Amino acid sequence: MATLLSAALQGRSLPSLRQPRRRPRKAAKAARVKTRSYEVALVRLSHQISLEIAKVTGPIIREAEKAERKDAVIEDVGEVFAAFGRLRLRLLRLVRTGAVLGIVDKHGRRVAAANQADQERILGIALADMTPAVQEALGAFRAANVELIESIAVQQHAQVLDLVTRAVSSGMRAQTLRGQIQERFRVSRSRAELIARDQILKANSQLTQIRHREAGISEYIWITSSDERVRDMHSDLSGTHHSWTDPPVTNEQGDTNHPGEDYQCRCTASPVLPA
Repeated sequence: MATLLSAALQGRSLPSLRQPRRRPRKAAKAARVKTRSYEVALVRLSHQISLEIAKVTGPIIREAEKAERKDAVIEDVGEVFAAFGRLRLRLLRLVRTGAVLGIVDKHGRRVAAANQADQERILGIALADMTPAVQEALGAFRAANVELIESIAVQQHAQVLDLVTRAVSSGMRAQTLRGQIQERFRVSRSRAELIARDQILKANSQLTQIRHREAGISEYIWITSSDERVRDMHSDLSGTHHSWTDPPVTNEQGDTNHPGEDYQCRCTASPVLPA
């Protein structure tokens, strides 16, 4: 992992913080995090997974339709499940390719670059682009996202296999099975979008904390997106003062998080600058 990340980042210096260009009198409002590019990438990958599954389920549904017309059942059930076994291996090969790693690494670097630009604008100082802490954060981003992407394939495969198994055992109509499989595909797409948004927001949050601490900033003001989607507990935190060593409680389960760390949290941290 570290070797690949180093190769992807080869040639980029790791300087210490340079002298400030200017110091604003008060912290600027943190920028909103853009997640759309990664959402599109993971949705496309989810679509590829669905197409691979459809190559197996399509013939099964056609066989079921033939059996219905003859008032019979699918005869070669063993081959159905053997096909799903081979399918699982194909899906794992698909999500473990270098191309998928490239997608993850590209978006990790993008969020790191955007975060650096935002924090330089907000703090009014020049920041080192790839410190060891930033590289470690990108390595963690890669590991978490590769695992999540694999889970998209594994879960979709398991859910469709369960549908087919129940259809074969219960004599479900082919049209009903087709509709249920299509619904699974839609659910998988939505999950891919959620994963992409959540992971970019979490990465931005971690990088913000790293940038602040490297700049000697230990405290921040909680900033929300100020819209109807902000959850109540996060709205209550709006404008409150916190330390990077003491995150507040952010959900009903009692979990403590900094802005952007809770699930699908779009809140951001505005730095409290030294006097």
